Amino acid sequence: MNELQFDVNCPHCKRSLMDPYRMINNKPSIRVNIKSGDVSGSIRLSSVYGCYDYFTDLKLIKNQIVEFSCPHCKEILNSLDKCSECDAPMVNFKLSIGGIVCICSRSGCKNHSVGFVDLSSALNSFYQQYKYGD
Repeated sequence: MNELQFDVNCPHCKRSLMDPYRMINNKPSIRVNIKSGDVSGSIRLSSVYGCYDYFTDLKLIKNQIVEFSCPHCKEILNSLDKCSECDAPMVNFKLSIGGIVCICSRSGCKNHSVGFVDLSSALNSFYQQYKYGD
């Protein structure tokens, strides 16, 4: 079975956050800007659901809350929604197939979720992408 890989966009400017030039586990990564304390940089996250691999040019401190922002419009991606495990702000990405992916902004917390606006069309997209039923 194929891994479940998501393409995501900025929820503000709607531009793609996918980076086909920096792959993680042979899939395009998700590129966003980050700020940890007074230091800014970038991070590339795995686009495979449930995979926690990433590359960053910053040294992240475990349990520190990180601010995420769009590399295009510079809007902050951290939301008012709180992590159900550690109470840190959740970070929202817009799914290209409709819906959102949320990750925790606390370094080391692995809480994440996926929500769909239209489950029927999302399932159809998955079936086409992963050739389910062929």
